[in-house]
Amino acid sequence: MVTLIRSFLEFRTVREWKGSGGDFNQSLAPKHYYGSKEKRALLELTLSDFGLKPLTSMDNDPIFRDSAPYACIDHICVSLGELKKIATKRWKRQI
Repeated sequence: MVTLIRSFLEFRTVREWKGSGGDFNQSLAPKHYYGSKEKRALLELTLSDFGLKPLTSMDNDPIFRDSAPYACIDHICVSLGELKKIATKRWKRQI
């Protein structure tokens, strides 16, 4: 998984582009929801290596915040240098 993520990030030239997103199939919420502890640690390390912060992690995970124990497994990541404040919002479901 990490090799695939690293390849994707390198392909997207993240260092120039300053962001990425993807279906990582791994929760990054305060409590475990999906994936494994090992994959989570590797994903966090890989994103950190590229200077990226997942906006949809920990207390900023809008699904976990609004519908625990469910959590985001798709994440939007941005350059650490660009962040001043993180706020996430969940779109209201319209039926």
